[in-house]
Amino acid sequence: MQEIILLTRHISLSDVVDILIVGLFIYGFLSIIQGRRAYYLFIGLIFFLFFSFALYLIANILHLNTLLLVLSRFGFLFTVIFIIVFQNEIRKIFVYLGQMVGVLNSYGSEKATTVTEVMIAVEDLSRRKIGALMIFEGMMEIKNILEPGVEIDSRVNQLLLKTIFDTSTPLHDGAVIIQKDRIKNAACILSLSEYTTSLKHYGTRHRAAISATEENDAVAIVVSEETGNISLSYNANLHRYESMKELKREICKKLGVFTHKEEDTDETAPAETG
Repeated sequence: MQEIILLTRHISLSDVVDILIVGLFIYGFLSIIQGRRAYYLFIGLIFFLFFSFALYLIANILHLNTLLLVLSRFGFLFTVIFIIVFQNEIRKIFVYLGQMVGVLNSYGSEKATTVTEVMIAVEDLSRRKIGALMIFEGMMEIKNILEPGVEIDSRVNQLLLKTIFDTSTPLHDGAVIIQKDRIKNAACILSLSEYTTSLKHYGTRHRAAISATEENDAVAIVVSEETGNISLSYNANLHRYESMKELKREICKKLGVFTHKEEDTDETAPAETG
């Protein structure tokens, strides 16, 4: 007990700064991962780390030398475990940092054009209550594609998107994958994760959008064929917005598109809730 009191007396200003920096790093890490599975894994590791630290203090007080030897090597082991468990989230952090400094935004004008074309198509599909699922693939591969569908390999065009999702065409029942500002595939069939299969209040299209964005940096737009409402999915969560302007702003933010002048519409299209 006296050793613990002595440790607290030796805390300096640099120690406080050190703790604050670590706290900010943890906060930033949590704000980036945001996915449910990764979040609970991280909380579990934090509890495990605190338990190990408490065990180390007890071993130090009781002079349990063997346990102290094991725990003194724990730092390297914890680092390895952390990297293995959160490899996808660590990749997302590097992608996020790259977007922040503009390294991954070499084709900003093309991305802005792509978003504009998609928004025009989505607004029209929403008005006509035609179901649609469009997924912007990021730097990380979408792993839950069961069937790749039909390869399109075309520049993103609002007329082409509206044609694909027209119910009279054979390509409408599935997802469109947009990669590097091009329509890569259409009529893609996506698998549902263990988490999304429990979301019975969502339709199949919405659950597929959640699964597609569960452990990567993809962004998905869903149009409900029942109500025409629009949802945006990222980090395995569906989001709603009061207007098309807010929706477009959020899509641009997630895709790393920085425009000097917004050309958004003011028409409202609230997101799907179920």
